[in-house]
Amino acid sequence: MGIRLESVVPAWITVGFYLALYATMTMLILRWSRRMGWGPWHRFALGAAGLVTYAWHGFP
Repeated sequence: MGIRLESVVPAWITVGFYLALYATMTMLILRWSRRMGWGPWHRFALGAAGLVTYAWHGFP
């Protein structure tokens, strides 16, 4: 029921959006990681967030 996103938004726009999102996050993480005080807990948090997000998308 309802309208599916794939029928409204072309695939190339979706791909472009995700590429821009990944590039933005990569730039932000690189910028933040150069700051003073960046340590092992920050790296752990990034890894844990990636793992939790991957698991979240793996179980519909």
